[in-house]
Amino acid sequence: MMKCIATFLRAAAAALTLSLVGLPAAMAGAGVSVEDGYVRAPVPGRNVSAGFFTLHNHTEASVTLVAVQADFAERAEIHSHTHSDGMMRMRKEESVSVEAGATLAFAPGGYHIMLFGLQEGIGVGDELDLTIVFDDGESLTVPVMVRSLSRQSHH
Repeated sequence: MMKCIATFLRAAAAALTLSLVGLPAAMAGAGVSVEDGYVRAPVPGRNVSAGFFTLHNHTEASVTLVAVQADFAERAEIHSHTHSDGMMRMRKEESVSVEAGATLAFAPGGYHIMLFGLQEGIGVGDELDLTIVFDDGESLTVPVMVRSLSRQSHH
């Protein structure tokens, strides 16, 4: 019972803090927040793109992302870029952990969300939702803006 009350108080404090300062775009309970979410506008004639955001783990334990869902795409996958022997490689990741108190940027050239089978008509300025799923079953829906390829976020 005391644990439930403590969890409720932490969540209430986090909600109050967010309402007062308006910092992160989305927050799961009192533990994880996400900001600067965006999706690259698809190249004309293509239905593939990528999503980016910065995830902050405010907890005292690591958190693990295991999936991403996007109603505007047939499939969303967690991917990473690596550089090896002068070659850049992209690969699908089954999960990504973020250590306690750490921040992880999903940014061009690093971790990112690959989006396949995009709905037609997605354009610059549209606001879409990504849902990040964690290994404990919790999920966090994150608003993301569609940006042009020429307007890149540099983290």
